[in-house]
Amino acid sequence: MIKKKGSISVSGGVPDLTELNEALAKLKDGDYMFVIAKTDEKNRALNKLAYLHSVVLRTIAETLAERNPDEDPVSPQQLYRYFEEKFAPIHTCRINGEEFDYLDLKSEHAVDVGTVTEKIVRYAEKKLGIHIPTEEDLNTEPYFQLYAEAYLNQWKGYWSEFLSRRKNKD
Repeated sequence: MIKKKGSISVSGGVPDLTELNEALAKLKDGDYMFVIAKTDEKNRALNKLAYLHSVVLRTIAETLAERNPDEDPVSPQQLYRYFEEKFAPIHTCRINGEEFDYLDLKSEHAVDVGTVTEKIVRYAEKKLGIHIPTEEDLNTEPYFQLYAEAYLNQWKGYWSEFLSRRKNKD
């Protein structure tokens, strides 16, 4: 989750770090990540699963929670299972002569994950009336934070491992 955000201007090769230093001074003890993005350039594309989990499913879950505050909130993981069953390709294997059908969206090719994601987005918009930000939308002001969080979520496991290795080294 993003704890602080702001901007940095660089002029003549010298960064103005005033806003950054003020934000850093307010952080509690702990380990943090940061992302620096150029405001006039497009963001890198998210991988398909990161977009699905961090943008599509999160948007649906948050919108449903806002609309139905008296109901137990549905988590993105629950929505993932629901939509996996609804839209993911079914695979069949034979085990000891018996056919077994299974779903495994996380192991699908990116193209297939993209296809399932498009079906979920259409379902959310048509059946639930929920607008899902497109990958192009993530390059615009109202969605910068959503993109940054989704981008950082792609690296969550990497950074956890990196930080633990760094701590063990010290």
